[in-house]
Amino acid sequence: MKRFLRIYLLVTILLATGSISAQNICFRANNDFTSANGTNGVVNPRFLAKGDINGDGKLDIITSNGNQTGNPSSLSIFIGQGNGLFTYIDTITIGPNSSNTQAITLQDFNADGKLDIAVVKRNSLGGTFRLAVLQGNGVGDFTPWVEMTAPNFTNDLVTGDFDADGMIDIVTISGASSNNISFFKNNGAGFNAQVISNPTFLGAGYNIKVGQVDHLTDSHLDVVITRVSGSRVTLMRGNGTGSFTTGFNVVIGTDPRDLDLGDLNGDGNMDVAVAMNGSDSVHVVFTNGMGAITSISRYYSGGRGPTSIVMFDYDGDGDKDIAVSNVLDHVIGLLINDGSGNFTLQRHASFIDPSEILTGNFDSDLKEDIVFTGNSRRLMYMGNNSPNGFLSYNNLYYPTINTQPNSSSIADFNGDGNTDLVTANSSSNNFSLFLGNGSGGYTFSSNTSASAMPLAIQSGDFNGDGFKDVLLVESSAQQLSLFPGDGSGNFGFPTSVGLPGTPISLSVGDLDNDGDLDAVVTSNTSNAVYIYQNIAGVFSLAGTLSSGVNGPNNVSINNFNGDALPDLAICNNGTSNVQIYTGTGSCNFTSGSSIVVSAGPRMVTSGDFNGDGNKDISVCYGSSTISYANGTGTGTFSAAVNLTGITGAGQIVWLLSADLNADGFDDVVTCNNASSDVSALKGGGLGLSFQQAFYSGYKPVHIAQGLVNNDLLPDIAICNSDATGASSVNVMLNRSAVITNSGAGSFCIGGGVTLTSTQAYSYQWSTVATTQSINVTTSNSYTVTTSNYNSSCNSISQPEVVTVNPLPTVSGVTGTTTICGSSSTSLTANSSASSPVFEWYDAVSGGTLLFTGATFVTPVLGVNTSYWVQVTDGSSGCVSSPRFQVDVVIGDVLPPTINNCPSNITINVGAGQCSATASWTAPSATDNCGSATINQTIGLPSGSVFPVGTHNIQYTAVDGSSNSSSCSFTVTVVDNEAPVFTTCPSNISQNVAPASCNALVTWSAPTASDNCFATVTQTSGPASGSTLAVGNYSVVYTATDAASNTSTCTFTITIVDNLSPTITGCPSNQTLSNTPGTCGRVVTWTAPTATDNCAGATITQTAGPASGSTLPIGVTTITYTATDGASNTSTCSFTITVNDTQAPVIAGCPSNQTQSNTPGTCGRVVSWTVPTVTDNCSATITQTAGPSPGNTFPVGVTNVTYTATDAAGNVSTCSFTVTINDTQGPTITGTPSNITLSATTGTCSATATWTPPTATDNCTVPTIVQTSGPPSGSSFNAGTTPIVYTATDGAGNTSTVTFNVTVVDAAPPTFTNCPSNITICQGNPVTFPTPTATDGCDPSPTVTQIAGLPSGSVFPLGNTTVTFRATDASGNFTNCTFTVTVNSSPTVSFVLADDNACVGDPLMSLTTGTPFGGIYSGTGVSGSAFNPATAGVGAHTITYTVTNGNGCSAFATDVMTVFANPTVTFTMSPASICYNAAPVSVSGGSPAGGTYTGSGIAAGVLTPTIGIVGTHTATYTVTNSNNCSASATSTYTIGCVDIDEQDIRSTFMSVYPNPSNGNFMVEFAVPLNSPAMLNVFNAVGQWVTSIEVEGAQSAINISTLERGIYFITLDIEGMRYVNKVIIER
Repeated sequence: MKRFLRIYLLVTILLATGSISAQNICFRANNDFTSANGTNGVVNPRFLAKGDINGDGKLDIITSNGNQTGNPSSLSIFIGQGNGLFTYIDTITIGPNSSNTQAITLQDFNADGKLDIAVVKRNSLGGTFRLAVLQGNGVGDFTPWVEMTAPNFTNDLVTGDFDADGMIDIVTISGASSNNISFFKNNGAGFNAQVISNPTFLGAGYNIKVGQVDHLTDSHLDVVITRVSGSRVTLMRGNGTGSFTTGFNVVIGTDPRDLDLGDLNGDGNMDVAVAMNGSDSVHVVFTNGMGAITSISRYYSGGRGPTSIVMFDYDGDGDKDIAVSNVLDHVIGLLINDGSGNFTLQRHASFIDPSEILTGNFDSDLKEDIVFTGNSRRLMYMGNNSPNGFLSYNNLYYPTINTQPNSSSIADFNGDGNTDLVTANSSSNNFSLFLGNGSGGYTFSSNTSASAMPLAIQSGDFNGDGFKDVLLVESSAQQLSLFPGDGSGNFGFPTSVGLPGTPISLSVGDLDNDGDLDAVVTSNTSNAVYIYQNIAGVFSLAGTLSSGVNGPNNVSINNFNGDALPDLAICNNGTSNVQIYTGTGSCNFTSGSSIVVSAGPRMVTSGDFNGDGNKDISVCYGSSTISYANGTGTGTFSAAVNLTGITGAGQIVWLLSADLNADGFDDVVTCNNASSDVSALKGGGLGLSFQQAFYSGYKPVHIAQGLVNNDLLPDIAICNSDATGASSVNVMLNRSAVITNSGAGSFCIGGGVTLTSTQAYSYQWSTVATTQSINVTTSNSYTVTTSNYNSSCNSISQPEVVTVNPLPTVSGVTGTTTICGSSSTSLTANSSASSPVFEWYDAVSGGTLLFTGATFVTPVLGVNTSYWVQVTDGSSGCVSSPRFQVDVVIGDVLPPTINNCPSNITINVGAGQCSATASWTAPSATDNCGSATINQTIGLPSGSVFPVGTHNIQYTAVDGSSNSSSCSFTVTVVDNEAPVFTTCPSNISQNVAPASCNALVTWSAPTASDNCFATVTQTSGPASGSTLAVGNYSVVYTATDAASNTSTCTFTITIVDNLSPTITGCPSNQTLSNTPGTCGRVVTWTAPTATDNCAGATITQTAGPASGSTLPIGVTTITYTATDGASNTSTCSFTITVNDTQAPVIAGCPSNQTQSNTPGTCGRVVSWTVPTVTDNCSATITQTAGPSPGNTFPVGVTNVTYTATDAAGNVSTCSFTVTINDTQGPTITGTPSNITLSATTGTCSATATWTPPTATDNCTVPTIVQTSGPPSGSSFNAGTTPIVYTATDGAGNTSTVTFNVTVVDAAPPTFTNCPSNITICQGNPVTFPTPTATDGCDPSPTVTQIAGLPSGSVFPLGNTTVTFRATDASGNFTNCTFTVTVNSSPTVSFVLADDNACVGDPLMSLTTGTPFGGIYSGTGVSGSAFNPATAGVGAHTITYTVTNGNGCSAFATDVMTVFANPTVTFTMSPASICYNAAPVSVSGGSPAGGTYTGSGIAAGVLTPTIGIVGTHTATYTVTNSNNCSASATSTYTIGCVDIDEQDIRSTFMSVYPNPSNGNFMVEFAVPLNSPAMLNVFNAVGQWVTSIEVEGAQSAINISTLERGIYFITLDIEGMRYVNKVIIER
């Protein structure tokens, strides 16, 4: 049941309704730059090389991709961007097919300044090895240069000038039995064939590195190699000619793999670090510079299966550290060097199976980073990008490697505002505290002991003291324990309550509505759920739930029925359902609905996954499937739905529910134990859907969530628990895109807000910005897409809508603005703003509010007055700017008003006349400021006779101020009488002339009369005397008078065609044979033609098929008809006779057939498709020879014939043959079964006998003989021998049978030296010999360790059984067992609070060693204090040692580095400067690199204009590379300013009144948007004072100065503006 021992974390997040489409969820974890978006040609990246391939100054990477069975292998090129990201650009194919590229390097072999490639390749089929060199062109492209034969099993290569000729050569190492070291000389144009050096040792070579190991003896390049089979490391000393002799050759341990060279202890000599794959360690070989070994040290590699190793100064302290990949534990181990060859281990999770490791500064930060290969086509990047080193993965490791975290919880335990992390560790019976820094980083703080097997952990303020506590389920101890927190990261003595059964999970929530957290515990052995009520930190059993409970694994607490009270969802493993219990709010629950799920549910969680406001549930099963059921809000649920196909998920063991992307839907994260990742399942309107998986560390078992980096998005912490020691906690920061608005979502033009994205690796805003925050001032819907490393996960935020409201405007003001004196006026403002509010003021800005409202009535005015009005939009609140100005002017400027001005007059003429009489009433006039006179000034007076037409009439009024106005109208006399026709012709009809299509037509023109005058014109139709074609014509005449009145006269003309058309060329009758293949014939003829007296006669075929048609057999009549335009017709007819003469055609005649007999017979049933017949008319087909299809044909040849006959008696035939062959082999019966015999005692053989099998055949009598193996009755050796019999029939067909004779060796081996039991203190390695064994048959039985840790390991506390097994070649085995007992040693931790000091610093207390009571020792240490002055400059190791009651001791060390202060001198230059002088660099300080400070000094530049006139002290401070500081001072003077009156610029800055008593107004041509400093100088250039100014104008008061001339200066945007002012009294 151990697999179900998990804890449930309650996550209740209130959701808002969201959209159906959910945004992506992203976690920072995956630093894979090859497979995030496809494999990019990387199939099996095994070997790596680095260099600047394209000449951009940034490191690039090339991989060697091997194991390409059946295909060419390849090299992949990744171009570095200088920020830790890489872009795949190309794959170079390395032939031939089935080749396997291996070791690779980058060097400039042809001395052209561009990197080239050397790669070892092997033909996987033929086994031959080649060394290929490809030339680079400096931009990332490579072409083949030379290719050479390399020794078989070439494993590795190095480069260097091995023969001192200035060219880079190549040396390879072979794993073949001949142990070849091959030298390939670079001759400048290529490489010479290999020169082989054979070392004086045995054992296959594995890896090789180059360096000057014996540099005190010679200057030649040497090589060091590892040899797996010989368990050795060997120095091959270079002779300077490309040959080598054997140097040291030492057995170093089991399975040495990769190695690297460097000075590790600071003595200037080259040392060797070796990855020991067989002992999970790193062995360091120290040398004396002359090729001899001085000592060998062993260090734990940080995991199992160390494979690849590199050296570099990763922590920047000047000495080389070691990085090693541990392929079996998925760990990168960092051995941090103290400078003397002693190392401290750091462990980093590395994703899956780290193999080849490479180091380089890939992100341009002056720190060395790591890239390594992994399985599944991966290249991984680890950035050395934090003050504490590598934090690419946020993995937390424990002080002891046997800690197995089972669950975790996140809270602020030390009160610093940042979330911390606690984990329950079942294997070590404690819980661990990691303190968070608020940005995602964590530091191990302490372990707190607990009782047996703590499985489930929760955090919260359980006792109400304001501090976070820890609540723990201790399963084996059967108790619930509360560890009170003190708010500073410490925990007090626990209080416990007993638990029944086997408790396995813990959930917390306020179950009784009293404000504190209660507890729910499950026990799957007692089939019950227990409710524990919390009162002030004391837990007591409040209820037991057993109805419907069977094998409960965990409980989810949530409100499932909408009553705001907590309910329970219980995961029943035994009955495969989820049981709901409804809460009453007092720790009481009643049984509710049950949801059926799939078999063996492992855990349940809950949340609103579809955004309907109801809580849903989700269940996992320990497989790759989960289920979810949607809640109804009443405590019931829909049927559970299985969600399968969760990519990458293997053995889902934990679920976490939270709104991870802030889209209003709860999401789910699955914990996938088998695939070492977590999967994000997005909530949405349709429920949960799979998004993608994120690597989480090796063997994840539990997920907790919290606000780790304070960005309001829940982050997650994953417990990775593995018994092999690879346990960790991986903190994964949530990189889902969410936008935070710094202000309101709606504001007025001129405003703005800042939109900030949650933190990610990169950002892409919808505005194309790529920063984390953007400032926006325009309306839009803004989104941001955030990306993980290398775009392995992209998340698009929900839109953030920003509305920028326009400023309203006053569109105008209506009303009288010029008025008579001593009167008022009404002014009305207008605006298109929504619900406008108008405000009237007496000034353009500020001023007094006179009135609020649209219409403003002024007071009585006697002088000209201005008013200003502004409008506020009632919807947006925006205010118009600037205000709208209205000027009211006193004066009579209004003209008189004319009243009763007549309208325009229109009258008709008198009957029979061309004129009319018009009369009207004259208008009158009034005036605003007195009387006015009015007179007619244009036109005839009223009562006059007006002729036809329009006449203007005008009256003019004039007031006493000579203002005038006029009134105009028109008098129009209209002629409304139309002309009258006196004669008009009748309609005309006429036939065409003989043999013509036309006729001549004439008539007399009509006449008309009018009251004034009229004219007659023909307006339509042909003229009289025209010759007209057949058809109808309309003729129109129009009479028109001067007033455009009209009358018309209309008649028609018809021309008639009465003659029929004539047909010519009518065809004769025809008789023809049919066309082959048809039952007719295609017949053509020339169609007849037609003519007519009028153009346009047509002829058409009116009976029979058209010419070119297929005519049927028989007689067909053809008829043509001619028709003219007048429908007159003529006809022509003839006949065509077609006769049928063609025979039928047979199709589908089968081919000759040859087939094998039917098994068991001497013949075969044969079938075929019967052929078919076609004919131009009709035909039939029949079989006339041979059996029908489907009958049995005998062995031999049979003829088959078909005959076809058509209606005309024509005949066709089809024939084929059927051949049947006998191909069936004989049947063998009585085959003996496999025979298994035990070896005769004292021998390795036995005698076997059997009865031979017999054979039969379908046709003939076969023969049978034994064709393989000894005959019956022979003696057989141990092992398996195949016996074969072969039967042959008369046709030569054969059959075989095989059985095996196996002789078994059943005697097991015997151990000769099984070790005795061992007792040792904790923390010390345990060593023991591997026992040996003998066997009766197998001379070398295999001895393997099958239980316990290997020799040289550090064993865990308690008793560990170690078992060796001896197995002979037959699989018989016997065991050797002994016990290793480890007594506990104290767990000692010691990390200096500050590990750097300067000489002269005060005493530093040493208090960080735990547990308390230990002893501090080291240079400069006295008691519990460290004195930097006593220790002196240098690095000093401080040791903290603790001895427990068992007499076992342990210690921890840290290094304190004491640095010297710099010696600083300083003479200020310049020593004096004028105030208005240009900025000048400050100098005079030594040593260089310090910081200058003082009045006007910033960034090493003295700017007099921002300083203060006078004498000042400048300080020069130097902080050396060790952060030790010292300072020196010097004085300087800021003095006069040289101003000439020619410098005065008044165009930008004007001053008035000038002169004055010292109060001036300064106006600027362009308003100053920010404060600026105005400096005042006297007439001799001495600075007097400074005044801050801003805006378009500023008042300055310098009245306290003496009378005289002064200059004011303003320096803005690199320009100086000067003006002169005069103070008078």
